[in-house]
Amino acid sequence: YAEDQEARIRTIEKHLFAEKQLTATLEEALVDLENQGNKTKSDLDAWKKKCWSYEDELTSLKKERNTIRHSVQAVEEERHARKEAEAARAHLEERMSALQKRKKKSGFNCF
Repeated sequence: YAEDQEARIRTIEKHLFAEKQLTATLEEALVDLENQGNKTKSDLDAWKKKCWSYEDELTSLKKERNTIRHSVQAVEEERHARKEAEAARAHLEERMSALQKRKKKSGFNCF
């Protein structure tokens, strides 16, 4: 009976030792996972900051593009207005020239 108890005690001690080893291994794995989780959170925060930075840059570039678009449009409108003014000036010069010719012809009729 004492030998059976000794055998049982040795078996229980072996199981206890195995359980302690397993517990230590699981604790190490838990620490590793916690460290990985913390690193992942840190990486996530870094990526979020990078994403926000890119969003800010994109917003800035869109504003710049709109400004440039408006500037180009203003230049095109000014060029168009100049062309119209030049055409009107040319037309006016033609009319003035025609009037001058008429005046010269009618001027001779006065004498």
